[in-house]
Amino acid sequence: MRSSILGTKNFFMILVFLGLCPGRVLAEIQIAGSVTQTTVQTEAVAGKKQVLLDLDTGGTVEISVYAPDVVRVRFHWAGLWEKENLAIAKAFAQWPAFPCQFEERAGNIYLETDELIVEIVKSPNVQIHFQDKSGDYYLSKDNRMEFDQNYSPRADTTYKYLRWTGAWPQGFKLKAIREMPANEAYFGFGELAAEMNRRGKSIQGWNADTFSWSEHQNPMYMTMPFFYGVQGEHDGHPEFAYGIFFNNPARPFFRMGNEWADKYSFQAGDGQIDYFFFGGGAQHSMKAVLNRYTELTGRPTMLPKWAFGYHISRWTYDNQGWVNWLVDEHRRRDIPLDAIYVDIDYMDTNADNIYDDNTLHQLTFNQNFPDPAGMIQHSAAQGVKLVPIVEAWLTTGDPKWGEAVRDLHFIKNHDGSTHISNIFFGQVSWLDFSSTPARDWWKGKLHGFLDQYPFAGIWNDLNEPADNDEIPLDGLFWQDGKYDGPEDSRKWFLNEKNQYCLREVSLTYDMLTEHYPNQRPFVLSRAGWPGIQRYALGWSGDNVADFHHLRHNIGLGLSVMISGQANFGHDVGGFVGDSNGELMTRWSEWAALNPLFRNHSMKSFREREPWRFGEPYASLMRNIIRFRYQLMPYLYTLAYQSTQTGMPMNTPTVFHFMKDTETHYQNENDFMIGENLLAAPVIEGGVDHRWVYLPAGTDWYHWHDDQKKSGGAWTQVYAPLGRLPLFVKAGAIVPMGPAMAHTNQFQPDFLDINVWPAGNSEFTLYEDDGESFDYRHGQYRKTKFISQADDDSFSFTIQAPEGSYNAGGRHFIVIVHDTTCPQSVQVNDTQVVYDDQLQNSFSYQCDPDMGILKIKVPDDSEQITICTDQTPSPLPTVNIGWCNLQWPEALTTSASTESGLIYGQVWSAGVTDSPNAPQGISAELGYGPDNSDPRLDPSWTWIPASFNGQRENNAEFQGTVTINQAGHYRSAYRFSGDGGASFLYCDRATGTTDGFALDDLGHLSVIEN
Repeated sequence: MRSSILGTKNFFMILVFLGLCPGRVLAEIQIAGSVTQTTVQTEAVAGKKQVLLDLDTGGTVEISVYAPDVVRVRFHWAGLWEKENLAIAKAFAQWPAFPCQFEERAGNIYLETDELIVEIVKSPNVQIHFQDKSGDYYLSKDNRMEFDQNYSPRADTTYKYLRWTGAWPQGFKLKAIREMPANEAYFGFGELAAEMNRRGKSIQGWNADTFSWSEHQNPMYMTMPFFYGVQGEHDGHPEFAYGIFFNNPARPFFRMGNEWADKYSFQAGDGQIDYFFFGGGAQHSMKAVLNRYTELTGRPTMLPKWAFGYHISRWTYDNQGWVNWLVDEHRRRDIPLDAIYVDIDYMDTNADNIYDDNTLHQLTFNQNFPDPAGMIQHSAAQGVKLVPIVEAWLTTGDPKWGEAVRDLHFIKNHDGSTHISNIFFGQVSWLDFSSTPARDWWKGKLHGFLDQYPFAGIWNDLNEPADNDEIPLDGLFWQDGKYDGPEDSRKWFLNEKNQYCLREVSLTYDMLTEHYPNQRPFVLSRAGWPGIQRYALGWSGDNVADFHHLRHNIGLGLSVMISGQANFGHDVGGFVGDSNGELMTRWSEWAALNPLFRNHSMKSFREREPWRFGEPYASLMRNIIRFRYQLMPYLYTLAYQSTQTGMPMNTPTVFHFMKDTETHYQNENDFMIGENLLAAPVIEGGVDHRWVYLPAGTDWYHWHDDQKKSGGAWTQVYAPLGRLPLFVKAGAIVPMGPAMAHTNQFQPDFLDINVWPAGNSEFTLYEDDGESFDYRHGQYRKTKFISQADDDSFSFTIQAPEGSYNAGGRHFIVIVHDTTCPQSVQVNDTQVVYDDQLQNSFSYQCDPDMGILKIKVPDDSEQITICTDQTPSPLPTVNIGWCNLQWPEALTTSASTESGLIYGQVWSAGVTDSPNAPQGISAELGYGPDNSDPRLDPSWTWIPASFNGQRENNAEFQGTVTINQAGHYRSAYRFSGDGGASFLYCDRATGTTDGFALDDLGHLSVIEN
C-alpha cells in the first residue's frame, strides 16, 4: 500500500463495483516470474548465506538461511525495504555460523546444510522447495507467488465489522501458494475453535473484540500466522513435520485446501511476502519446529510461581470489602488461592456502575476502595496477589486525556487529528505505543500508580484494540518518525492493529521490571501476535458458560500454546451466562492442568467461587484445586522447560506421537501435560464415562487405579463427576508435593516421585524461589531422576542436583507403580529396612494388592541409586479387562414367578495359563451398577464362585446369581492368590434378547439359566 492513492471519485466507483463482483476489485494478479539474475551474499558477522533473485516481472526474492533448518523468504514486486518486525527477537546477525553450500546445477540453485536442502527453481516462475537432507523426499514444495499492485485495502469493505461477519478479503497484495499432499495434516494457527487439524479450513488474522464468540468464529482476539505441516510414515520415508511463520501483520489469510484441492495459500493486504520455513531439525519433529520458532520470536517469559496457582476474577469485585472477604473465605474453606483480579469498576470515579458518562479514569480508585494499599497488604499477608486491569485507552473525561492530546500520545486519524472511538465506556482515545515519548509518558503514569498501590502484576485487556471498528485502516502511528508522509502504509493501523498488543505488553513488562527490579513480571494480555510470549500470558476471552464452549475451548487453547503463546488458559465455567455446579466441576477438572487456571465471570451472572454451588460441587472443586497444587512440582518444571525450548505445558497428542497417524485426527478433545500425562476431559453433561484413544508406541496407566492399557487402541474409562480421565505413559516419572494454601506457602519436607517403570526414562525436576531473577545467577536446583527397568530388575537414580538453590531439608519418597513386592531394597548398595510407616530415613513399604512400592530416602544433595531384588509374582497371568453388561429386555420380567424376580444367570470365566490355579487361586463373582468401578464402589455384590474343573491350561470357575431389579449392570470376577493379592478379570460382553454375544477373547460367557 506504499504508493496507492485513491481519489473520492475512484473510491465511489470501486464501492459500486464491489457490490457487483465481490472478490475481483480491479484485480490484476500477476505471478512472480522467472529468475534473471542471482546474487549470493555472505552475512558479515557469522558468514551466513543470503541469495538475492531478480525476477523478469520485477522485484526481488531474498532467501536467507538463518540456521541449518531455518530459512527466510521475502518478496516484493518493487524490491525489498525495511519494515517493522516486532515478532522477531533474534535478528539474522545473531544466529551462529554453520556450514551451508551453494551450488547451481541443471538450471536450478541449491543451498545445502546439514539438515535441509533448499531447491530454487528459476523458470518458468520462481519456486522455493524444501527437501530432507538426504534429497530422497520433499518436506514442502512451492507452486507460485502472486501479487496485485492495484488491490487497495481502503476499498475492501470486508474490513468493516470483520469481527462479526468473518468475511473473507476481496483481494490481496501478495500471496504464496504451496503444494498440499493428500496425506498432510496441519496444526497451529492460534485461536480458532474448530478441529485441531486445520486441513480444509480458512483462517484469517485480524485481532478483534469477539464478545461471546462461537465455535468456528474467525477472526478472534489473537493472530498467530504460524502452522505445522505433518505427515506420517509412507512411501519409504519416515514421519516428518515442518513449520511456516508468515511474518506479515496486514490481515494474514490462509486457505488450507479449500481453494484448490491440492494446494494451500497464505496472503496479506499489504507489505511483503515474508515467511520463515522451519525444517524441524534432522528428524523433522514438531518439537524441533517449535524450538526454532520460539528461538526466532522469543522464549516464553519466566513467570512467578504464583502465576500457576488458582486465580479468581469477576467483572467486577467492585468494593474493597468484597476482595478482603474473598481472601478470608478461601482460607477459611481451605481452598488454595494465589491471585484475585480487580476489573474496570474500580476506575468509575462516581462508583455508580455507569460507564458512558466518561467517569472511568485509568489508574484511579473510587470511594468503594477507601484504602487500596491496605487491601493489597491484607491479601499479601495471606499469600494472595492482587492484579488490576490497566487498559490502552483514556476517556475524554479523564484529566490525563487532555495531557496526552497536548503531547500527541494518541493514535491519529489519517488527517492527523486525534482519533476518538465510541465504545461502551463512552468516548476514548487509544495510546500510540509506537511512539517513544508516549511510551515514556505512560510508563511514568504506571510507576506512579504502583508507587501508591504495590500490585503484583498488570492485566492488559481490550488490546486488540477493541475500538468498535472505528479506527480507520489508514489511521496513523508515529513510529518515532521513521517513515515519511501519511501515505506510507507502514504507519497505518492496517499494519499495526495485530501488533498493537505486543507494543503495549512490552511496555508493561519493562515497567514492572523497572519498578520491581528483582521480581518476575506478571502481565496478562487478551490479544496476541507472535512474540507475545516474551512478555505475557493469554486467555481465550469472553467465552460462554455451556458444555459446547467447554469442549471447543480445549482445542483452541492447545492450538494457541503450540503456536508460541505457551502460557494460556480460559475463563473457567465460561465468562458469559450462568454456570452450574456440574459445568464448573467438569471445566475445573481439565483447566486445573492448564498453565493459567482462572475462574472469571461477567457481573450480570451468577457468582462463581467454588462454594457457590453447594455440595458435592464445593468439595469436588476443592479437591481438584488441591490436586493442581500437589502436582505443582511437575507443572512448574514444565513451565520452566517452556522458557528453554518453547514447549508448552499442554500439547495435542500428535506433538509426541507423530508416527501414529490416528493422533492427526483423533484425540480431538484430549491433551498431553508434558510428555507423561494424557488428559481426556469429559465434555458432555450428565455422563460418567467416555472413550479415549491412547496413542500407539507405549503402554498407558489409568491414573486413578493403575490399570494398564495398550497404546494404539480405544478404551472406555469410568469418570464420575470430579474425576478427570487421566492416563500416565509407561516409563513416566511425575514428582508431586503436598497441597498448599498458595504456591509459596512453605518448603515441603517431602516430595513424592511417582514412577511407572518401563525401559529407560528420565525427568529433571526444576526448582527455584519462584519469584526473583536469582535463577539467572545459578540459584536454581535441577535434580535428574533416571528409571531403568526390565522384566526382573529395577533401579532408580537420583543424581546430585545442579545449582545453588536450597530446597530445604526434605525426603524423597519414590513411589513405584505396577510392581511386585521385592525381597530386598538397596540404596547405594546398602540394604534398607522394611517399615510400614516409612519413619526411618532409609526405608521402604509395599502394598501387594495395589502393586505399589514406596522407598524413602533423604535429599542430601548426593547421588542416590536405588535397586530392588524383585520376586516373581505367585499369581497366575490373566487378561484384565472390563465388561459392560446390558441386561436383555426379555429377561426383565418372569411369568413363571409371582415375586417378579428376573431369571437367574450362570456366568463362567476362564483363567488362562494357570494349570495350578485351583491350589493357588480362589474366585468371587460380582455385579454392580453399570459404569461403576468394582474396586472402588462398595455397593457391588460379591458371591463365592466354585471351581468347575481344569480345561488343559485353563481353570474354570462358575457362579450363579439372581438379580432382583431390571437394569444395566457390570459384571466382574475377583480372584485372590496365595500372597493375599487380588485382581479383577473381566472381558467386554454385550447382551441381546437371544443371549449374550462373546467378545473375540471368549473368556467370559453369560448363559441363560
